[in-house]
Amino acid sequence: MHNRRQRRKLEKELGLLKEFKKLSDAGKKEIQKRKRDAGIQIHLKNVQEANHNLEMANAEREAKFIQSLIESGKSEEEVMRMIENNRRVQEKKDLKRAAKKK
Repeated sequence: MHNRRQRRKLEKELGLLKEFKKLSDAGKKEIQKRKRDAGIQIHLKNVQEANHNLEMANAEREAKFIQSLIESGKSEEEVMRMIENNRRVQEKKDLKRAAKKK
């Protein structure tokens, strides 16, 4: 329902909360188009926020992982090689998954 509250707030700001039944067909279509555009705008903002939060969490997790490896006695070079190798393996897996979906 969080999205609904955001949409209602944006509709109010854009002046879209008029009495819908009293409008002409052209007015109704215009209001519907503007509401649809406002909903898309809110959705994109929420998706961007979610992606940003996910990236930040992944970066924090990777930093903790690197720190734990260094504390366990591995050199920075070994850790960086291991991280780079893990990234390459993950990219290959992602490519295979993408190829299967097609």
